Amino acid sequence: MHVHELDDDNFLNSSVLTFGNFDGLHRGHQHLLDILKSESDKSMLKSVVLTFSPHTNEIISKSTAFSILTPYIIKKNKFKETNIDYLCKISFDEKFSKLKADEFMQLIINKYHPKKIIIGYDNFFGFKKEGSYNYLINNKKYEKIEIIKINQLLQDGDMVKSSIIKSLINTGNIKKANFYLSRYY
Repeated sequence: MHVHELDDDNFLNSSVLTFGNFDGLHRGHQHLLDILKSESDKSMLKSVVLTFSPHTNEIISKSTAFSILTPYIIKKNKFKETNIDYLCKISFDEKFSKLKADEFMQLIINKYHPKKIIIGYDNFFGFKKEGSYNYLINNKKYEKIEIIKINQLLQDGDMVKSSIIKSLINTGNIKKANFYLSRYY
């Protein structure tokens, strides 16, 4: 796995990519990454994951009580196990948090020239969560990029989400949290 930063000089001429916080790198994220790799292999293009450090909510919410499941360094090591081709770290700060959805998209398009973007059902991006799956598919600027939406993953009828895993941990249900994480917390 090659590691880039969004503001470095590395680039690709084409790719299949996804982006997000990936806090916990839980079963829902693993499902999305499996589809990323499948689409990458099918298209014979490199797979790229862009992730934020610190977590976007640490900057946006300005809450000292905000907790994360997986710090960047651990997340980076976990991504190595997924067989993606490239991991790109986005250094998220107050200035970056003000980027409009189109400005963010232009940065990743200029760097990785995606032919396909895999996006989760609850992935919002850009200032004030302007961007989303619907935003991308309804914007002519992105009509040459195949946008693939990944729906929520259910396990035993429950959604697998980072916020739910944090709640399980806070209430002492570590066994279920570990199941959702596919590892020990």
